[in-house]
Amino acid sequence: MIRKPSIGWLGAGVMGASMAMHLIRADYKLFIFSRTREKAGALEAASAV
Repeated sequence: MIRKPSIGWLGAGVMGASMAMHLIRADYKLFIFSRTREKAGALEAASAV
């Protein structure tokens, strides 16, 4: 099994959250930063740290 790298992600706005969710669904481990915690809620629920 090939291990995918962990990714740091900045921004969970309209465009950033959508792109980040695609990475999570592709099985990447995502570490996110967003100025607004509420915008990152869906990503956190989907396994982002």
